[in-house]
Amino acid sequence: CDPQTIKEAIIATAIRDGYVTAPATENNTFGNGFIDAYAAVLMVATPHGRVMGTVRDAETMSPLAATVEVVGGTERATAAPSGAYSLFLQSDSTYTLRFSHYGYLDAQAVVQVLTDDTTEQNMNLVPRPVIVSYFEDFESGAVGWTHSSPAEWSDQWHVSTERSYSSSHSYKCGDTGTGAYASLLDARLVSPVLADLPAEARLLFYFQIEAERSSYYADSAYDGGIIELSVDGGAFEQINPLSPAYTQVFRHMSGGSTPATGPMRGLPCYSDTVDVWTLVAVDLADYEGQDVQLRFRFGSDQSANREGWYLDDVSVTGFGTGQLAAPTGLIIFSSGDDLILAWNDDDNYGYRIYSDTDPDGAFTTLVSQTTATGDTLAGAAATSDMLFYIVRGWDGQ
Repeated sequence: CDPQTIKEAIIATAIRDGYVTAPATENNTFGNGFIDAYAAVLMVATPHGRVMGTVRDAETMSPLAATVEVVGGTERATAAPSGAYSLFLQSDSTYTLRFSHYGYLDAQAVVQVLTDDTTEQNMNLVPRPVIVSYFEDFESGAVGWTHSSPAEWSDQWHVSTERSYSSSHSYKCGDTGTGAYASLLDARLVSPVLADLPAEARLLFYFQIEAERSSYYADSAYDGGIIELSVDGGAFEQINPLSPAYTQVFRHMSGGSTPATGPMRGLPCYSDTVDVWTLVAVDLADYEGQDVQLRFRFGSDQSANREGWYLDDVSVTGFGTGQLAAPTGLIIFSSGDDLILAWNDDDNYGYRIYSDTDPDGAFTTLVSQTTATGDTLAGAAATSDMLFYIVRGWDGQ
């Protein structure tokens, strides 16, 4: 029978079994189970075939829970943790499938779907080159980091050796050693400017915390920490992590009746006791190519103090394109004892300058690397050696 007749029969059955209320029309909103059943019956009534396969990492062959979708269509599937996927498609047709997974280059494949048949299409995805555009482990004094507090509030950020994720140092908001933080903190730890964020950038850092959570309201806190971001010198605004999410919310009211006294009332935060080093990931993809600053802000109310907030191994990562263009328009000229190199912007993440004593040599001596479209080689014009230079595109690896 035709699809409309099947649809009417399913609607009648759904009314009988209590899934929908008569009269059932085109505008009814059905439960997901009913819609799925309807789609499945229509699939049986329409000539169809299946595409199935496994998606893996091209280097390690580990399975990937990738997304598989029809280019130009609405059909899509998410592979299982085993990497296996399956798509039912109208048959006797050719489809282009797109395979995608975070951290990998997209790939496509053309498949022919035949009636009542299964087409196998496996795919190995190539990892994208990871760019670490910034890293700070606080082992060398945290160059460029500053901390302060507004008037009438206090600041207790300092480099600590009491706890650390790697090596021996971290940044702590609280008293020295294992001492508790003070009351009425609005302590703000600010990073240096992180220039020209790479594509699909992510902020990563590790933390431990001991801060006062409400003993009456498990989702609330009186003390805790948040993450803020300034874009191109603008105002700092709170940003939400991908994982783990903020665990509590600063209470508006203390004890349910008395006005709260902390500086960030109503904002989600990290609080309570987290005594294992926990990795936080924050999506910064919307700020690609922009200059940003991070601010880690810890606040406390007027009583009940704990040990504080520890941060370590702060990094910003992103991805290269996996494709490199040969730089064009290279010019080299001297300025005093220096050599000045400049070239066109060819959409690479960055560039590396190599030298060799032979113009036909291997050029394996790395002189400099930069994300700019030029560089100055200090003192290079004064050397007695005859050197030749080339510039190569660089993906951050």
